[in-house]
Amino acid sequence: GRIDKIIKFDYPKKTEIERAFLNLTDNQPNFEAFYKLIKNIKISMSGIVDYLFRHPTDYIENINELLDSTQLLQEIANDKSEKLYT
Repeated sequence: GRIDKIIKFDYPKKTEIERAFLNLTDNQPNFEAFYKLIKNIKISMSGIVDYLFRHPTDYIENINELLDSTQLLQEIANDKSEKLYT
């Protein structure tokens, strides 16, 4: 793998999350309840889409899965460890 360009994507706006939510959930969607649980968390659009794709009906019941995976990714990204191999 060679990288020719790095592009920074901002976190999605509420309207972008809502559009993905409405396209990926297949029951009586309650976007405001979902958004209230994630609005203060840094989650990429790909993370939100992946989660909603896997949980189109039980997105509230499994919200800890999304929050835990997001926290783990942030911990990995912010790892300041100098020991790479032991």
